[in-house]
Amino acid sequence: MDKRKLVGQCIGMGLVSRKDCMETEVGRNTMKRILFGVLIAVWTAVVYADHVYFPEWQIPKVAPEKLNDWDLSKAFRKQGGERTDISLNGFWKFALCEKEQETPPPFSEEWGYFLVPSFWRTGPMCNFFRTADGRAVDKVRGKQYTDYRQGWYYREFVTPAECANRQTLLKFDALYSRGLLFVNGKAVPLPGHTPKLSMNSPAFLVDITDCLRPAGEKNTICVATSPDDPRGGDFTRAGLQDNVWLCTRPKLNFGQARISTFVKDKKLRIDFGGGTLPEDFGGTAEFTVRDAGDGRTVHTETRPYARRIELDYITPKLWSVDAPNLYYLDCRLTRNGETVDAATLRFGFRELTAAKGRFLLNGNPIMINTESSWQGMWAPLWHTMDNMTRKSIRTMKEFGINAAYTQRMNAASFYDIADEEGFLCVERVELNYDEFNNHTPEECAGLWRSLAAENVRSGRLDNHPSVVAILINVYYQMSASANNPAYIGISRDAKQHRYILPDGTEQIRQGGDPNLAGDPKVRSVKLNRVADQVKDFFPDAEVLTGASGHVKNAYGVHIYHTWGAPLAELAALFSRYSKDREVPVYCGEYAIPYHGSYAHLNLWGQIRNKPDFYYWQENAARILGPAAYREKTVTTTFAWDGVYNDLLASSRGCDGFNKATEYSFIADIYSKVLADSVNRTVFFWRYDGLAGLAPFEYICGRYLTAARSCPPAPRLDGDLTLPGVKPVYLYGSHVLPLFEPFGPELDIRPNLASTPFRQAMAEVACKFVGAGRDYYENDHAFWSGETLSKALGVVNMSGRALDWQVEISVLDGSGAAAASTRVPFRIGAYTQKTVPFRLKLPRIGVRRDYTLRAVFRPVSPDSPELVTAIPVQVFPAVRPAVRSIQLYGGTPAFAAALKKLGYEVTAVNSFANLNVRQVLVVAPGALRNVEEVPDFSALAGKGIQILVMEQHRNASPELMKVRSRQAFINAPAHPVLEGLSDADFADWRGSHSLDPAYGSAEPGHVWSNAAWTDWGNRGMVAGNVFRRPQAGNYLSLLVSGFDLYQTPLLEYRGRNGSWLGSQLEIGERLGLDPVATTVFCRMVDYLAERRPAYGEVGFFGGESGKALLKKFGVHYRNTDLSDLNGLRLLIVSDPDWKALEKHSFQLSDYVYNGGKILYLHIGKAWYGSWLPFVMELRKAAKSEKGVVLAGNGGNWKEGWSECELYWRGKPELPEFAKFPNSAAATLPAVLVQMKHGCGSWFFSSLTPESFEADRMAAVKYARLISALLTSHGAEMADSASPYRVDRSLTIPLRSMRWEFALDPDDKGLSENRQAGRDGSGKWLSGQQTLSGESVRPGVGYEAFLEREYSGVSWYRLRFKLTPEQAAAKGMRAELGHINTADRTFLNGTQIGAADEHKRVYRIPDGLLKAGENTLVIRVENRTAPGGLVDAEIRLTNTDGANRFWKQLYSGGSRDYDYNPDWIRQY
Repeated sequence: MDKRKLVGQCIGMGLVSRKDCMETEVGRNTMKRILFGVLIAVWTAVVYADHVYFPEWQIPKVAPEKLNDWDLSKAFRKQGGERTDISLNGFWKFALCEKEQETPPPFSEEWGYFLVPSFWRTGPMCNFFRTADGRAVDKVRGKQYTDYRQGWYYREFVTPAECANRQTLLKFDALYSRGLLFVNGKAVPLPGHTPKLSMNSPAFLVDITDCLRPAGEKNTICVATSPDDPRGGDFTRAGLQDNVWLCTRPKLNFGQARISTFVKDKKLRIDFGGGTLPEDFGGTAEFTVRDAGDGRTVHTETRPYARRIELDYITPKLWSVDAPNLYYLDCRLTRNGETVDAATLRFGFRELTAAKGRFLLNGNPIMINTESSWQGMWAPLWHTMDNMTRKSIRTMKEFGINAAYTQRMNAASFYDIADEEGFLCVERVELNYDEFNNHTPEECAGLWRSLAAENVRSGRLDNHPSVVAILINVYYQMSASANNPAYIGISRDAKQHRYILPDGTEQIRQGGDPNLAGDPKVRSVKLNRVADQVKDFFPDAEVLTGASGHVKNAYGVHIYHTWGAPLAELAALFSRYSKDREVPVYCGEYAIPYHGSYAHLNLWGQIRNKPDFYYWQENAARILGPAAYREKTVTTTFAWDGVYNDLLASSRGCDGFNKATEYSFIADIYSKVLADSVNRTVFFWRYDGLAGLAPFEYICGRYLTAARSCPPAPRLDGDLTLPGVKPVYLYGSHVLPLFEPFGPELDIRPNLASTPFRQAMAEVACKFVGAGRDYYENDHAFWSGETLSKALGVVNMSGRALDWQVEISVLDGSGAAAASTRVPFRIGAYTQKTVPFRLKLPRIGVRRDYTLRAVFRPVSPDSPELVTAIPVQVFPAVRPAVRSIQLYGGTPAFAAALKKLGYEVTAVNSFANLNVRQVLVVAPGALRNVEEVPDFSALAGKGIQILVMEQHRNASPELMKVRSRQAFINAPAHPVLEGLSDADFADWRGSHSLDPAYGSAEPGHVWSNAAWTDWGNRGMVAGNVFRRPQAGNYLSLLVSGFDLYQTPLLEYRGRNGSWLGSQLEIGERLGLDPVATTVFCRMVDYLAERRPAYGEVGFFGGESGKALLKKFGVHYRNTDLSDLNGLRLLIVSDPDWKALEKHSFQLSDYVYNGGKILYLHIGKAWYGSWLPFVMELRKAAKSEKGVVLAGNGGNWKEGWSECELYWRGKPELPEFAKFPNSAAATLPAVLVQMKHGCGSWFFSSLTPESFEADRMAAVKYARLISALLTSHGAEMADSASPYRVDRSLTIPLRSMRWEFALDPDDKGLSENRQAGRDGSGKWLSGQQTLSGESVRPGVGYEAFLEREYSGVSWYRLRFKLTPEQAAAKGMRAELGHINTADRTFLNGTQIGAADEHKRVYRIPDGLLKAGENTLVIRVENRTAPGGLVDAEIRLTNTDGANRFWKQLYSGGSRDYDYNPDWIRQY
């Protein structure tokens, strides 16, 4: 290289001045330095040319001298007694290999540096490969970190003096996932660390005494780490996740000392394990107990040394979540007066036990409220920082969470911090699904023992009072009892149990849990065999499972009940259990709603990144009504996929003091629904004795607080040998921090769900409850002047008696008390209590909203001040305007209730010769036994106004059994609903319904939505509701359910009359419930006021407009606009614009004098010159929905809402613009209403034809257009009454408990499996996979087998029929598609066989029998997916005519084919 040329280039680039390069000594030295630096830079550029670096503003460089700072004399160390642990944390040399190898790669320029502790593969990572210049590498040699299969760590150290003549060990607090170790070039085996089971401990110790060089000499350590991808989960990680220590002990030592504490027996036990002492060692053990707070010695004792020593001693102060008192135990081993070994252990004295349906900590009741997803495989490593851990624990305790599932991923320091903070650890030492499934009970016990022994050897759980329980499994045995209110909490060996009959009464049945038979029993045996081993390894810990029923001393459940389970009944989930609390019930996971339940429930787990199968707004509408569609739209197909505005975290902003901090809030459609769920259920679960509740992701998933953006990490300027991870980059998605990760303050910010959860989970919680026998009642509507009767409930989990004077007030909107009273409230420790009260309500003339508020004023100083409040509504007395009515059917009690209200009732027993001057009321259930139901629309056409009250499900093919507790107003200005609110149609008084309150909950049935629709009738608003029609003269006045596709109040509005189909459960509440009574009287008054409509409907437009009206069946006459006065409505679509403009004055006059013009734009030209105001049409920006602008009041909506304007996707649609501000409009303005004088214009820029026919958007807009036509007075064809009594029988089989067995040798027929015999098959049932998939129709069997299979298999279903069902004639089995060939047997008789098409097999009369029946299907599969791939499987004798409404657009089939209320438990 030309030296002069290089120097010239350096001068030209400004790297050096000409003066520096002068031919002087200084100049020559400067030039040498510059040249050397340039050469190094050139060499570095060549070596690292293919690395992709992080910019230094994002991840700063590290000083090169820190990369090789391996001086142990400056390293952090821990000393106790005769033991020293020296930290080996810091930068290690590091190299990545694309393939795994058994020996370290040779040193070359490809070696760099990596900080220990940290992951080098996934994590997500928070430290990175660094080159010799200290820069951080984003892509190593141009590749992602996950492209490499192995990472090699290397470092050196000089043998410290402490190691001389002592045992030396390497301690790895966590190595992931597979490892190799070389010390001074010698391979050292890692005993017990080859991963075999799902929860192998990543912590271990290795004795390297024989490999170590003498004191003062250099040693080398080389460690390889590799992922174990096939195992999935956290095994995909690799690296030295936690601290690495060089540990020295005396040559003779007692190994690990493990402390166990037993409060009841007042004993402290020390177990010595490992070590180097001979079996016949005869020394003396000296013990000194010191208070960790002040160092004071509180006890000393000397005993002869033994492997196990028990002291009859209990510390002065116990350890608990409220008082985490800690002590030191100094253990000193002597022989002949000389110290052999000594160690100092920190511990706390506590004991968790289970007795009489409760967990007891130190003999006192406690709820184990657990964060069940804490620091799991999804969390980034920086979440394990000590500061993050401590603040996270304090956050959890703020929300009443006092425990967490802990596991292999937790940092070693986590347990120390939990000890100090008073936080319980439920340690997962578990076998997974396959490990249980594929082994016998004894093999399972052996596998678990090896796993437990490994955990004990690692020492990571030793002497931590926080570790109070061992979780041996999550949900391997989620039986039919573990989520079923009829069986939850029944002991497997109980002598008798309660059973709830259909009328709600209880029956005592003999025996324990009746669902533990067959495969569930085998699973229960395996779990209990494992549970029997726990005390051998963890003597002072309890045994838990997440949801596996009764195992050992506790009963595990999960509460993931999805939308089909109404909150009114979920509140009473533990009602039966509360009366027989034999074992504590621990809910191992809980999320209602779980974010996965917003997806297509039947395909859950299979539809990530498939947005058409996610229904965020549609499901939220069940709880929020039309307001759900006004919320920020969620489009993510996986709740954890990011935090940006179009995903689940729907609002962000930098509104705090630090403008660099961006707060992120979970979408309101989740947080509001969560708040409602928590408010309705959690208090009652606690009141009924639930012993532990484990919310899934509520804390770490940011569902209860705001999250915040990740701040920059601090520079690596401090001591890198200190324990714990030291991130340089904070990466996060669903695990964004809830507080500033590095600061001292706990600066959490609430969201909309924070308060309901904190109040429900508080140590002392209070709530307004029902005053009578049913304290779950949620009534809130009362009569003017009525004496309100309710109760206050309190759950007191504090250890003290409490005493209050409670001030109860009814507050109006200004905060003034319209009524008030005081009641004393005293409650003992660790108990629950209700105190009733009565309060005289004010007399009012119109409906009023109030707040019922209770303030608990402390009488005793230890009592906390509490506040609880609920909204209530007060209604004036009802006086019917019209008193004379006709009544068809009905009970004497119903007729008496009508007369009591002041009605003069004329009973009629037929639908002939009705009085046209009186409203006809069809009484509740009156159509059940009618031979032929008339067309009520035809009767209305004759001027007869009809109110059809709630009928049974068989009264119409369009009625659905859903048992709604909530409906939403869809026509706010309608005379029946005007002045009422959505709150009025939720949780009506009492438990009333047309159908029986309870259905069958016989053993063996999967608890599904089919079961929940027959479980309870608390607060029922509507038991059977209509599907909403696409077309016809119908208005859905109330809406409910998924995507609001149901209506419990439907109006047919014809020219001459109307009928109202009310499925509201009014009958038994008439005169009792204010809302039910008010609505009934208004319906009668409204119908009595109906008169024939004047004039005709005119149409002005072209062929496209006519085609649209023809599709909807609109009756009209064409008009040339010369005579408008005879029209009640003018429809304009695809018009002659010049002719329209020519008649602009006549059109304006027509509207001003009461006429109505409905304009339907069909996508062609637009001219507004015929209007007396400006209005343009333009393309709207792409939007997935339209909303009604605030300020319009919504009163122009009649039979439609934002639901009809939610079209998903983001089409570019035409919208109106520049219309007057006085107009009502949506945003975007696809709908505009402009009033003028006594009439109005109504414009729609869309029609259903604007969308694809198979999309729900077309269906919804068809509903909207039909509602507009109806409310504007148009008549349509196909508007007959949907009432058709159906006496057929349908028995759904899908949700029952199916069994499945493989038959690879095709021996089943010879084993008589077709008759229900087991044969040699291993029959599977219930949940089978970690992802929650169970044996069921509707998916290929590959889903629950988790593998491909081609050959013969068998499905079996045992089900019970009543005598009436068994006697039904003309039954057939509809089995849907089966892949590929089948032979189907019922009660041992073959009823069909085929190898293509849908299977429909006739059942011979008499083959079905009362009691148990057995359906067996032999399947021979050739292509995937195999088996019963259709979900809708049933026995039926219907003729297939299960639809009545006219389907204009095919997308409406979703309302029939998709079951949005199916229950999933995981």
